[in-house]
Amino acid sequence: VSVIGQGRACLIFLFDPMLSQTPSGFVSQMLLSSIVHFRLGLPTANFLSKSDLLEPEALERVLDWGENLDILEAALYEESAQQALDAHSGGQRAEFAIGQLRMMQHASIQPGLTPLSSEHEEGLADVLTFAQTIFGGMADTRDGYAGDIEHERN
Repeated sequence: VSVIGQGRACLIFLFDPMLSQTPSGFVSQMLLSSIVHFRLGLPTANFLSKSDLLEPEALERVLDWGENLDILEAALYEESAQQALDAHSGGQRAEFAIGQLRMMQHASIQPGLTPLSSEHEEGLADVLTFAQTIFGGMADTRDGYAGDIEHERN
């Protein structure tokens, strides 16, 4: 990282939209993001990549989990209860995720999640804003939307 960023670097952690659809999958990605942030010690922002692949209801649910860990915890308990009814899966995965969530809550880790979609041109300005916040400046009169770079595609 020190070679690439020459002392100035930040991280954008991308949550996978398909893994994020289940509470335990969401928690596992929170944990990965936290581990990367802890290991590298760099400013980190979490983005939900390809958010356009999710149905609007699923997207809203995932974003709610990123903003309110109590909602996520309730969803984990529901997932655990559902898994307990299924003789094949048991409830161990959800119970493990609940334990990990509690550890992250204790450490005051709040993921905060921004949807990112090149299809809907959503979140691209948020990536730039994050970089501007970290590095300062980088102002551009263009807003980063597809119309601004039409000449670059040829």
